Amino acid sequence: MVEALDRAGDFPCTWDQNETLSSAHHGIKKPDPVVKSWFVGERATVTALRDAWWAVVARHPALRVCYRQDQPGYWTQRILPVEAVEAWFTVLDDPDDGEVARLRARVGPHTGQLFAVIVACGRTGRTLHLALDHICADGWSLAVIIDELSDLLAGRHVDTDVVDMEFFRHCLDNAPSAEEKDRLAESWAAAPPGTFPPYQVPPLRLPDTTGGYAVESSRAVLPWTSFAFDGRAAAAGVGPALLTRWLAEVHGAEPGEFPMVVGVSGRRSREQQRSVGMYFAWHMLSVPVDDSSLATRARRTHGRLLTLLRRPPPPFALDSAIRVPELAGARNWPYEMSPRFLYANHLTPMPPLLVGGAPAEIVPAGDDVVRGFGLARVVSRSRPDGLELEFVARSDLLGTGVTDRLARHAAGTVSSGMAP
Repeated sequence: MVEALDRAGDFPCTWDQNETLSSAHHGIKKPDPVVKSWFVGERATVTALRDAWWAVVARHPALRVCYRQDQPGYWTQRILPVEAVEAWFTVLDDPDDGEVARLRARVGPHTGQLFAVIVACGRTGRTLHLALDHICADGWSLAVIIDELSDLLAGRHVDTDVVDMEFFRHCLDNAPSAEEKDRLAESWAAAPPGTFPPYQVPPLRLPDTTGGYAVESSRAVLPWTSFAFDGRAAAAGVGPALLTRWLAEVHGAEPGEFPMVVGVSGRRSREQQRSVGMYFAWHMLSVPVDDSSLATRARRTHGRLLTLLRRPPPPFALDSAIRVPELAGARNWPYEMSPRFLYANHLTPMPPLLVGGAPAEIVPAGDDVVRGFGLARVVSRSRPDGLELEFVARSDLLGTGVTDRLARHAAGTVSSGMAP
């Protein structure tokens, strides 16, 4: 089916792609590419860098697609030939920071350019700059790309004749059905102009004199040997799914008026481990706090959080406006009824870019921030010895000791209870 769709042209986009693309289309989400830079010196020629990069792009078509809005809120994606994206690779002689920044700024759904590779040739050697938009790749994908670049630059064999279609199979499994599109079409059409269906975005304003906030964090490491399933393959979904369960258990009650929503996406098979695409996880949870639900209390604090966005350091690496759904139609009823206040990240440690058998020097690119927003967050990191979970929460809203209890709960969880 994938091969037939490829010949026909268009693949459906997943729910997460639809949200990202529509948010960008309506100006809600600003471009947010991941940026990496390495000083490779004289160990790799421009030709070697160019050939290695295009071999990676040829192998992973998720890096060369164009998106088209099929109907409001829904998008499709078409694989482009490598020749159509050749202009995204640039060689510059002794450029200044402004020139590199301008090329990076072209990357994003607003232009349709998914990546920018810049080889800056200076007096002391060459620097490789990579800007890659999250719409086509996640953190694990970046690790796959760097590994393959290293192999190609070292002359090791990479089977570039095998085209990676796993992400498009993932899209077929996770795209909205025609029935869902038809069912939601009427409510999406009723959404106010200038907003991303299914959201209405109410004005959130509070005076700058509003009080501060309190944040606490705790960590736990779960050994890979304690998992009753392939924890490495499913790591991106494990931590967030566990967090949503544990938050409910720690508070001692199931969510009441606002149901718990757990949306787990990520790499669920060994075939996807060497795949490039937008695999990631996001999760929401609403739990009662004191006499009022956290959902109600969260609404009253969103304005303060937005104000704090402009004051470093933000509490949860906030770099996006927090949106409160107003029942303007959504992909399912729990989603449209739940404020988005719990966010989950999975971080994959970046492997070194090996050039000439040695790691290339990493040039600071200013994107080492964990992105996310909300009142609570879990960051999961794949480590050699296990899955590290870092819990961060607004203790002024959730109460003190929540993250410590979560960490203890995580460390004491038996293997039989760790499947997401």
